[in-house]
Amino acid sequence: MPPSVAASATAAVRHLKRSGAERERHRHMARLVKHVLRATGLPVMDNPSHIVPVFVGDAQKCRT
Repeated sequence: MPPSVAASATAAVRHLKRSGAERERHRHMARLVKHVLRATGLPVMDNPSHIVPVFVGDAQKCRT
């Protein structure tokens, strides 16, 4: 790994350890995506995570 990439990654990790703004923005966007998907009628499974699981219900549809 080039030193500049390692230094950038280290700086990013240090910043994220001190700042909660990015994490809160990410949570907000996940909630917004869940809300929009539900508003369009898609069956979004409830969970406290930033992961947005959408229930498809048909294994064939999941493969295409």
